[in-house]
Amino acid sequence: MGMKTDKKANNTEFSITKAFDSIKQIGFFGMAALFIYLIPRLMGDEWLGKKGINAITYVVSYYYLTNTFRNAKLYWPKSQPISLIYEVLTTQIFSSLKQYIGLKNEKN
Repeated sequence: MGMKTDKKANNTEFSITKAFDSIKQIGFFGMAALFIYLIPRLMGDEWLGKKGINAITYVVSYYYLTNTFRNAKLYWPKSQPISLIYEVLTTQIFSSLKQYIGLKNEKN
């Protein structure tokens, strides 16, 4: 989705630099998961390591999902369902609701 959006929105071609950056990010996630699991296991708290892996996986998955919907919103700018899902994921919906009912302060 990111490559298609980049080509459509920014009119750029495939970038090997961005591809390697993605690979580095996946490698970082893998190393972080390894340390989050191994350190508690070495200290005798294997259950804590498993919970840490669960937590970091949820966080990383949330941000990848949010980024996917951000790209989808740029790729299909007129799609209301994608815009709504993106607003819910990024909690922008609360700002939109405040503005809709007139609670948003113009000074902020």
